[in-house]
Amino acid sequence: MKDTYRFLAKIYDPLTRIVFFGRLKKAKNTYLNRIQPHHKVLIVGGGTGDELVNLLERNPDQKIDYLETSAAMTTIALDRSGNFNGLNVRFLSEKAGIDGKYDVIITSFFLDLFRDEELIKEAKSLYEELRVSGSWIFTDFQLNHNNKFWQKPLVWLMYMFFRCTTGLKTQKLPNFNRLFEELNLDRNSTLSYYGGLIVSSIYEKKSDILRT
Repeated sequence: MKDTYRFLAKIYDPLTRIVFFGRLKKAKNTYLNRIQPHHKVLIVGGGTGDELVNLLERNPDQKIDYLETSAAMTTIALDRSGNFNGLNVRFLSEKAGIDGKYDVIITSFFLDLFRDEELIKEAKSLYEELRVSGSWIFTDFQLNHNNKFWQKPLVWLMYMFFRCTTGLKTQKLPNFNRLFEELNLDRNSTLSYYGGLIVSSIYEKKSDILRT
């Protein structure tokens, strides 16, 4: 499979720091302190490894499955996490390697890659991998009537940039509110950053039965 992020991987972190003044990384780390040492964690779309490194700094023995389809991104994550000797970390390139139920699932700036019709299918497959009473830590962009005038054009520019650099087909943010309404997840806490454009939320799974 072609690695569409191979040219972008090395500049991704510096670029996001410049555009978002470090808010992306701060948002991704918002709820990681809720994760306990005994928890089994799945990081989906792990990118260059921000959450991975943060968790290993807290607990080098944390059991983590890191799922990232980009080999270039995974290489950077491996280099960054190498000092922690995470013996319980598995680096996966496809969902077929996912193994069993997880106490925590993390999706940071991953679900925005999908169009609405694709998003529900993707999210439901992840939902099935989460234990009852498990936590889903969701961090992404959001647009609503409270957004500042410059935020919608910025999101449009981001999608155009990724379309040109990675071939991304999605052209707008999915309806995340509708997504989590359809899943049997209760939101426990939410924090927003960058004038409300970035949101991080933690949800709890109440049942294996979907609401719809």
